[in-house]
Amino acid sequence: MIGAAILRDSRAARWLFRLYTALALTPPRSWKASHNHHHGHVGKIAGSSIGAFPIMTTQMWREASPGARAAYRAVRHPLLVASAGLTPDG
Repeated sequence: MIGAAILRDSRAARWLFRLYTALALTPPRSWKASHNHHHGHVGKIAGSSIGAFPIMTTQMWREASPGARAAYRAVRHPLLVASAGLTPDG
C-alpha cells in the first residue's frame, strides 16, 4: 500500500516513538502533527518549508546562475541530507 506507514500497527514502533519524543522533549501529539505536516509538504517545488530540502526542476536548473546551482548542490549534498535528522529541527 502506497502512503502507509511501514510499522503502522507495531507495538515496538509505538514505544520507540514515545522514547524518541521523551528524548526530544516534545509531546507525542505535537511531534506527530509536525512530522505529518512535513511529509505532507516535502517535495513541493514552490517554496520550501521547515524540514524540507529545496527541489529544482530541470528548467529551473537551466535558468539558474552558477552560484545558485552551487548553492543547490551544497544543500542537496548526501552528507548534509543524511545529517539533517541529527539537528534539533530535523
